Amino acid sequence: QWYGALMEGRGDLALDTARGAAGREKGDHEWGEYTRSLPMLTLLNLQRWDAVLKEPMPTGERGVAAVLGHMARGIAMARTGQSANARAVLERVKAATKTLAAKQTGNGFFAKMIRSLGATAEAQLGAEIAVAEQRMDEALALQAKAVESAAMVDRVEPPMLASDPRHRLGAMQFKAKRFAAAEQTFREGLALHPRSGWALNGLEKALSAQGKTAAATEAQRDLAISWVSADGEVRAIQ
Repeated sequence: QWYGALMEGRGDLALDTARGAAGREKGDHEWGEYTRSLPMLTLLNLQRWDAVLKEPMPTGERGVAAVLGHMARGIAMARTGQSANARAVLERVKAATKTLAAKQTGNGFFAKMIRSLGATAEAQLGAEIAVAEQRMDEALALQAKAVESAAMVDRVEPPMLASDPRHRLGAMQFKAKRFAAAEQTFREGLALHPRSGWALNGLEKALSAQGKTAAATEAQRDLAISWVSADGEVRAIQ
């Protein structure tokens, strides 16, 4: 329900579901920490920056809660003009990622999955700080790395990060006026998750910016079907 609500653009339902799942999860293990991080990850997806900063950190000492919680807070800081604070949080993410990697050294799927959470969190926060400081080439390279690192966790069902790193890469490319690159990123997202409203929303904007009116109209039509129940706040996300 959490992922389905997000894909339908129903932000409040997604957040309520995330809070319900987090509240029921009492396990002292990495997966439990991920589940308790769902409210913060949902707020991150929805770009509710003030709410992210007010949200309590997810609990747990295994490292996943620290990596995901600090990543979300750091991104919110970068998005609200607090770059210095975000850089300090990035150091915490790096330390937590290093601890995770030291604990999860195997070649099994679970160990690789946990390491990839740390790698994508570090790259995502670094990219957002670079955007805030107008270092766009560095930002795009880091966010592309974040997408690559998140590939494993977004291959599970449902995708653990709801493909958010890819959507934000497309948004960064759009912000940098690299509209063709943004189009490609959103098309790749649709190839993985057909009818994704998040990808269609970005694709329509990237096509319109290139003057591809017919294709943009088609994307807009598909978006209207995908997000027929979407919240107004979600529709306004860039």
